[in-house]
Amino acid sequence: EVQVPETEGIVLPEIAAPTKEEHIPTLEELEAQKKAEENSIIAQKKENHEKTFNRDEEILYTIKEEKEGNPLVIIAVFGFIVLFMISLPTISKTFKKVFGIDFNFFEVQKPNQGNVTSQNNETEKKHKFNDSSTRVSIGDLSMTNFVTAKTGENTYELNFTIINEGDESYIYDKKYYILLYNNESLLYRALIHSYTPLASKAASELSLTISQNAFTNANAFELVEISETQYPDVITVAVSDEYDVLTCTYNEDTMEYYFEDNMLVKVKEKYFVETDNPQYEKNLSYYRNRSDYYNTLKGFNSTFVETSSDFTMITEASLNDIQDIVMNDLKEYRYFKFRTKINVVAFEMTAQGYVCDNN
Repeated sequence: EVQVPETEGIVLPEIAAPTKEEHIPTLEELEAQKKAEENSIIAQKKENHEKTFNRDEEILYTIKEEKEGNPLVIIAVFGFIVLFMISLPTISKTFKKVFGIDFNFFEVQKPNQGNVTSQNNETEKKHKFNDSSTRVSIGDLSMTNFVTAKTGENTYELNFTIINEGDESYIYDKKYYILLYNNESLLYRALIHSYTPLASKAASELSLTISQNAFTNANAFELVEISETQYPDVITVAVSDEYDVLTCTYNEDTMEYYFEDNMLVKVKEKYFVETDNPQYEKNLSYYRNRSDYYNTLKGFNSTFVETSSDFTMITEASLNDIQDIVMNDLKEYRYFKFRTKINVVAFEMTAQGYVCDNN
């Protein structure tokens, strides 16, 4: 009996068919074959066309044979477009400089996004004191040489050079502030003010009163503009008769401001100095003359009393009787004009070193 081998489950390799010797066509044969194929295609298209149209109909157009695009050409064109877009800013600047042509005119304008952090980015950068290279600008003003100093037993200042780079005199009508920081903690706001105009292209040395805390602990500052509309509201004040009263004190000087419907109507100043004060003689002469001057002005009433141990000047001003030009001539920033808002007085007196009782 013949045994048949079991093959179930075993995949056998295919047996390769024997190869035949192929004929390699000559160049002439290939060209003849290609020509024949082209003629066949043309004949087929003609036959299809004749089936579609009658012989008497006019042929309006012929369909050209589509050709495949060269991929190298497509890549080259795309690369040129990309290179042109990258180089467009440089090309625009060159054409604008040589021919006066600005390609930005042809660009699609983006929607107006507003002035995004213009003041925050430019003017609210913190700077260091006692660094001659520090120079900050706002509006037409530039400032440099920022130095803090102790000028008396309880008096401290921030000194700097201010330059007017504008074409007109600057009369300190902007609410520019120098903010003093200890790292990220705000210690003090100093209002940049003066009654002496700064001529165009001129420079001047300016000194601003600062607090002891700012003098001792401030390590950086920034320059900002704060409009009166940004001043915080004043909530807590004293009441005297029919007036709301705001009291602000700086060393020996006490200012009382009287308001009706949050509008300033009257100011009372009391300046008291004892003889043991190192500046006693200097202050005695100044405030005696000041008291005499106040009494020459309509709306002012001033008294000056000197004793063996101290002197006191008390001045009252009824602001509704005082013209604005007179207030300007005083060159005393703590005397505000009639009907100044209470929050303006509180904010700006605090920015001159005074401590007000609304805080």
